[in-house]
Amino acid sequence: MKKIFCIMILSLMVLLWNSCNKEPSHTLTMRDPDWLYEELPSGAVYGDIVTVKICKAFDVGYLFLVNGEKITAFDDTDDYWLFRFTMPDKDTVITFKTYDGFLADGHYGVLMEAFWLANPEAKSVSVREYYGEYESGAIVAMIDALEYTTERHTEIVARQRFEYGSSNRLQVLYDGAFYTLSAAYESGYLTDSDIQTICNRYIQNHPSLYTEEIS
Repeated sequence: MKKIFCIMILSLMVLLWNSCNKEPSHTLTMRDPDWLYEELPSGAVYGDIVTVKICKAFDVGYLFLVNGEKITAFDDTDDYWLFRFTMPDKDTVITFKTYDGFLADGHYGVLMEAFWLANPEAKSVSVREYYGEYESGAIVAMIDALEYTTERHTEIVARQRFEYGSSNRLQVLYDGAFYTLSAAYESGYLTDSDIQTICNRYIQNHPSLYTEEIS
């Protein structure tokens, strides 16, 4: 009986030793390390609770992503924001982005968050021009990701011609996904009247890149 008891104690000690000295099974990478309040470990074990301390920022909107999935819950301390998540069974990339908290329209934040969810590697993003929300719920804007060329481009939609002076073009956000004006119109998210309204405002914003009705 004494021998069995000793074996049980030894087995328990081995289990405790293994649990305390287990090697990280997957890597942890922070895409924007300048925001870290303290350094992250290089990896973690599947199922572990990972804590990430982010330097506090004021008057900003923010986006915290784990492998592209948004996490909104956090603890607010005097010095940092504390995010927690359960380590997935794969190598994990953490992304933290901010944008101006004083926006002309609440949809600016919606647009920038949606863009970063689709393009987490983008270094920065802003709404260059905002064209409003339409009856279907589609939001139209020109988004600037600071990675564009000066190559001109023409887009014809509902008999209207849009002349772009760079690779920054009008985009349509609908149900969490981005579309070109043409694709949004063809999918029924924008009507002829919507396109005309957008066109008129585009002319005002870009008088040198004239837009005219196709006969």
